[in-house]
Amino acid sequence: MKLASARQRLATNGLKLRVRYRPTARFAAGTVISQSRRIGAGVAPSSAITLVIAKALPPPPTTQPPPPPTTPARNCHPSYEGACLDPTASDYDCAGGSGNGPKYVQGPVKVRPPDPFDLDADADGLGCEPS
Repeated sequence: MKLASARQRLATNGLKLRVRYRPTARFAAGTVISQSRRIGAGVAPSSAITLVIAKALPPPPTTQPPPPPTTPARNCHPSYEGACLDPTASDYDCAGGSGNGPKYVQGPVKVRPPDPFDLDADADGLGCEPS
């Protein structure tokens, strides 16, 4: 029986209602699972009957797969991480710097040797660092 129907039936018989909820997957949410008095048992008017009502279980936590490792794409130069530099380009310079291109990269980018485009001037592993 659903809680609304049980509430109405108890009120019709002059009984008070107490409600407790129990998470369960066995019964539909909102359904009476049990009661404090058995059906047909004599009770005094105005007695309180406790109904245990099924409550939906919380959804299981969602687990996200870990992000894939950050490896350069096959068409990106393997020496630079954080920006995809075309390995067939003749030269790259830092955007906003004094270089003459023909291609530019917005930094900072991680640089691993070799550094064929000479983006890591101070050899600290970062190229095109903001000054």
